[in-house]
Amino acid sequence: MSQEFSDKRPEIVNLVKQEIYGPIDASSEEILSDDPLSRYFCGVLYPQKAEDPIEEGDDGTTPEEADSPDLGDVVAEPNHAAPKQFFKDLTDDEESYLNLSNAYKQSALSLSVAIPRGQSIKVAVSFAKYIKINDENKWKRSHFSKEFSFDDTSLMEMTKKAERVEVYANGGNVLSLNGFYRWKDGNIYVFTFCLLNETTIELDAKHPKANDCFFQTQLVLESAEGLAPIPKKEMFKNPSEDTESNLLLYRNEKKYAVGHGCSPIWNDRSMPVTSVSSEFLPVYELKTIVPKNSSLSMEKMFKSSSEGQLINSLKALCDNYENWINEQEQKTKAGDFEPRYSGIAKKNIGNCRECLNRIREGIGILKTNPDAYLAFKLMNKAMLLQQIHSKLDKREIIKRSDGKYEVEQGTIPNLDDKSTWKKGPVYGMWRDFQIAFILLSIPSIVDHENPEHGIVDLIWFPTGGGKTEAYLGLSAFTILYKRIKKADDGDCVQIFMRYTLRLLTSQQYERAAALICSLEHLRREDPQLLGTSPITIGLWVGGGTTPNTMQEAFKDYDALNSNHSSKSPFVISKCPWCGAEIGPRYGKMFGMRKDFIFKPNRKKVLYFSCSDPNCEFHADKDLSRQLPLHVVDEQIYENPPTLLIGTVDKFAILPYKPKAKTLFGLRNGPLKGRNHPELIIQDELHLISGPLGSTVSAYETMINFFCSYEEGGKMVRPKIIASTATISQAKRQCHELFDVPRESVKIFPPSCIDNGETYFSTISKGDPGREYVGIYAPGAQSSATSAIHILASHYEGKRFVGYGGNGALEDAYWTNVCYYNSIRELAQAVNWVDADIYEHAKIILHRDSDPSHTSSGLPRPLYMELNSRNQDISVGDSFEMLSHQLKDDKPNTRGSTMDFCFATNMISVGIDIDRLGLMTVFGQPKTTSEYIQATSRVGRSKNRPGLVFIFYNPGKPRDKSIFENFEDFHSKFYSYVESTSISPFCSELRSRVIPALVVGITRFISDNDSGNGNGFQEAYRDGFIKVAEEAILNRVKDVDPTEEEDTKKQIDLLVDTWMNKQNIDLYHYPLIQGQDLSKRIDDPMPAICPDSEYPFIPDSWRKGTKPAPTSMRSVDLGCKLEINDDYGGGNYDGQD
Repeated sequence: MSQEFSDKRPEIVNLVKQEIYGPIDASSEEILSDDPLSRYFCGVLYPQKAEDPIEEGDDGTTPEEADSPDLGDVVAEPNHAAPKQFFKDLTDDEESYLNLSNAYKQSALSLSVAIPRGQSIKVAVSFAKYIKINDENKWKRSHFSKEFSFDDTSLMEMTKKAERVEVYANGGNVLSLNGFYRWKDGNIYVFTFCLLNETTIELDAKHPKANDCFFQTQLVLESAEGLAPIPKKEMFKNPSEDTESNLLLYRNEKKYAVGHGCSPIWNDRSMPVTSVSSEFLPVYELKTIVPKNSSLSMEKMFKSSSEGQLINSLKALCDNYENWINEQEQKTKAGDFEPRYSGIAKKNIGNCRECLNRIREGIGILKTNPDAYLAFKLMNKAMLLQQIHSKLDKREIIKRSDGKYEVEQGTIPNLDDKSTWKKGPVYGMWRDFQIAFILLSIPSIVDHENPEHGIVDLIWFPTGGGKTEAYLGLSAFTILYKRIKKADDGDCVQIFMRYTLRLLTSQQYERAAALICSLEHLRREDPQLLGTSPITIGLWVGGGTTPNTMQEAFKDYDALNSNHSSKSPFVISKCPWCGAEIGPRYGKMFGMRKDFIFKPNRKKVLYFSCSDPNCEFHADKDLSRQLPLHVVDEQIYENPPTLLIGTVDKFAILPYKPKAKTLFGLRNGPLKGRNHPELIIQDELHLISGPLGSTVSAYETMINFFCSYEEGGKMVRPKIIASTATISQAKRQCHELFDVPRESVKIFPPSCIDNGETYFSTISKGDPGREYVGIYAPGAQSSATSAIHILASHYEGKRFVGYGGNGALEDAYWTNVCYYNSIRELAQAVNWVDADIYEHAKIILHRDSDPSHTSSGLPRPLYMELNSRNQDISVGDSFEMLSHQLKDDKPNTRGSTMDFCFATNMISVGIDIDRLGLMTVFGQPKTTSEYIQATSRVGRSKNRPGLVFIFYNPGKPRDKSIFENFEDFHSKFYSYVESTSISPFCSELRSRVIPALVVGITRFISDNDSGNGNGFQEAYRDGFIKVAEEAILNRVKDVDPTEEEDTKKQIDLLVDTWMNKQNIDLYHYPLIQGQDLSKRIDDPMPAICPDSEYPFIPDSWRKGTKPAPTSMRSVDLGCKLEINDDYGGGNYDGQD
């Protein structure tokens, strides 16, 4: 089936190519009814202006300067002398060839290749001319092709003098082929071949004419003996460990050409490489790194009656891994393995053996620790329950003919009856890396004194590989083991699961909710073993996603229940256990209840209850059956959930919310002898970088302090797990973020000697990979023109691709996910949909000669936005809209399957929708990790291999450079992931976070939450300020010792300032904005206030009150503008 999907991608690519480049069949005799320059703007060589100045990029560099490292690799060869190379200075003419290749309306295209001495090369040139037919408004296409050969003698002559041959001449309209020598490395000579339009027009000519241009131009360079890789330049003398490892892993990925104004493509899957061609729409198929499936079954493991049989099945995994490591080690001893890679290869193999030993240690604990063994078996049961329940489709609330409501009929899965399981998915099979990761983590969960407890384990696996399942499995084991050891441990959060984006957090909450329901199901089956307090999950995010207070929650609930709102802030859209709908329908709220519960005092509570009376979690009035879900902050603080999913953004609110201390087991008591969090999971680690990463790292001072606990006479921290698909310099980042030694950061699975091959993963050789298609169109009037043509060509043409009646196949590439680097660019594109894109699609349709393609079959496009500016659609609704397939549309109706989804970087993480197969990226994303993450959102199913168009901006040197090295870049783009930077205590950041850290730590560890106007004096007297200061300085000393002295000075100055203010209130802050300040002057002065309110505080407070952030959504430094009433020396009345 997968090959059937793959076969359709060339047809989709041709839709775009035919629209902006020209006929797919090179020999086609096309007749156009409009000017070819208005039709085609890709692959065109324009005439030169009489004195064409060199174009400059945005940074003032010429394109050639911006492209200067084009003949070398980004990374260096390790620790070896530079080869003896000879570089030749370019003549003025040779330099002009490259400049004309890089011009805005380029007059040349060039390829640079490496040719071994003694070989010859054949150059094939092809192009088309459009000639106007007499006085008719039509142009006729003629195709031309020529071949030229250069033997070794000719090439050696070329080292002395450039070679020029005429390809086409008609009066002043001339096309020439020019070859010239660049440099050499031993017996390898690098030559550049340039196809040049020598036609000139006047400098003041506004527009070139089609007769002066050459269309559909292409160069093909062939060498029967094989081209040589472009010799590498050494960039660094002392490469980092990551750089050395990348050189080893990608040592077999060679660069065989460099483009100038075009992209070179070669086929290195068959050696030697004998041909390189220039392309303006290059295509590269990236083979997928896939996880190795295991024979280990969740069902067999939890049902196993023989401990020895279960242990032996796990030992077999280790034995196979050890054999594989030995095989890799033997490869490094083979004669064809280059000695310069031996050092890093030995280190990587050592990491693999260390990983193997840790897995075996985990198996050993299962064998000797009965509680761990039982928890492991129950974890397998919970994970299987999670899988069969989370795959259920939503069952909607329907209105019966008698006016009553009921849930659509459906089957609730029974673990012991597989006929009740949803058909289709494969259930209960671990991937080797998932079970291996759980096993290697078990020692650090079971024994806090184990040295591995202090290790940060980083799961590195490509998107879609199953990382989430791995850490969910470890979470289940942790919860079960702790419950077995001390049954009712429910007065603090056990596991913090942290994300950076609310969109991702909300989606993972729904996913993790199925696991928590499974664990709660097991607890209810055996409360004597697993305790009487419920196993629950909470969602801790900003007020824009969920209500933060019960008052807000009741207000939102009433609005939904009275049909005054359709957007549910309660996130969950269906029961995680049975799939019954939760949310507003028919002016009623289903799946949630608001009731009065009778305790000593009457109390109003909000809780989730499944709409299906047959569901185990249909609570009705029996709260013991409620769904174990919490989304309201106040409820979360009052009854901390077992697993808390939240955004790092919430860290900033901690100094303002002393009630949040309960999350860490702090309840107005000592730090010793308390329950404490066991596990911290940080997903999408690569996003914690730059200004956000620096701010998060500073606030980690509080998290680290609150989560630490004393055990065996020493302070112990929770186990830390991180996860990502794209990262570089991970050890440095984890050290700066989590305050752990670099050597205590372990990447799993560890790399070995070949890219993608780790035993736990391999490069897929059978299934098609994701295809990337570059688009470079410098001849368009504007980037908007190019974009409209590209989107319209797919929108119009997708209906006529030959899918053979296969609706599912058609659905794979129906929705075009359009990625933009900014909201401004996205908003512009949204404005094109109903006008420009739709109208141009009709133009394409009318010019089509096929009578079956009529405009009556072209409805207006359906589109949606996925970005932070769209507040009208909830997260759940967004996923539902994107998940809607063509097969779900009713016959003879327009349906609701999206044609376009316009998205920003919100889509780059957490969007796991298998049906999506097509994406168009407008402008190279700012970082390589963002590019990989975003484009990995499509083609997640092997039956729907992804297709990604990248539209490069000709005016941006970075876009152009990547386009000109398209195949080389995509063949090893994981090695191009930029390292992240974190500066948690730099001077600019300290002034914002130090007051918040001092107040936050003090408020959480002290008993005073009432505040009496003398709060700071009391806190200083009781030593709480000293504790906070030591916590901050210890952190600075570990992660950034160069800032320790300045940080201490800043804290001392802050403490002195507050000590001199007798009425500093450390425990409360009043809301300032919108109030009559004259009535607040005598109030106690708050130590901190939200930075958004600082401009409104009384002047008398400004020497004591410090602004502190309440969010991390805007952490970049900026300027604040304050408008005074006194404008220009007088009172401004608002009139010009």
